[in-house]
Amino acid sequence: KFGVEKEVLTAIFLVETNLGKITGKYPVFDVLFSMAISGNQTLFSKFAKKFNFKPGSSDLKKLEFRSRWAYRELLSFIKISYKNRWNIFEIKGSIFGAFGYPQFVPRSYLTYGYDWDKDGIIDLYTLGDALASIANYLKKEGYKKNLPFSEKKKIIMKYTIKVASYKNSKSIFASFIRFQQRFLQGLPKRNARFSHSELVFCFN
Repeated sequence: KFGVEKEVLTAIFLVETNLGKITGKYPVFDVLFSMAISGNQTLFSKFAKKFNFKPGSSDLKKLEFRSRWAYRELLSFIKISYKNRWNIFEIKGSIFGAFGYPQFVPRSYLTYGYDWDKDGIIDLYTLGDALASIANYLKKEGYKKNLPFSEKKKIIMKYTIKVASYKNSKSIFASFIRFQQRFLQGLPKRNARFSHSELVFCFN
């Protein structure tokens, strides 16, 4: 359906959350709200005295950029929580507000999330929806099985920058290479939430 090798999906799943074992411990609402208000110079300067808040300073520009980004993500998260009837204060994720098995930030959820089991909810804490959402991202970004290796690499390397908001790209690519070589021999089961057989999805 998506034209993405299972090795690629597994590599991303492994690097992002150790096959679903580590999905983050920070309330997503709190993380995004805190980053969003960091753009309020008067408020934030009381708690971050080491920053240079002079007009035009690099510190101030970074805070303002992060604040605008987080505000948009926060609005998206509120929308998602309302639609899915989640308790907005219970969903936990990374220090950047990424959540679920694929570690999507809220706007990536809205753009690339995929309801694999057709239950009306994109649940990134279920295996089907999570892997299908990763595959859907790759497909929408132009990934194809017949692409040159160098082009595949570029798309894979963009994943954690565009979708999850932090940089694990080299780890993902290294894992992809390992799984290309070893996948048929079975996945290592230590610390894994899912078994080898559960991960063999036909997203072809």
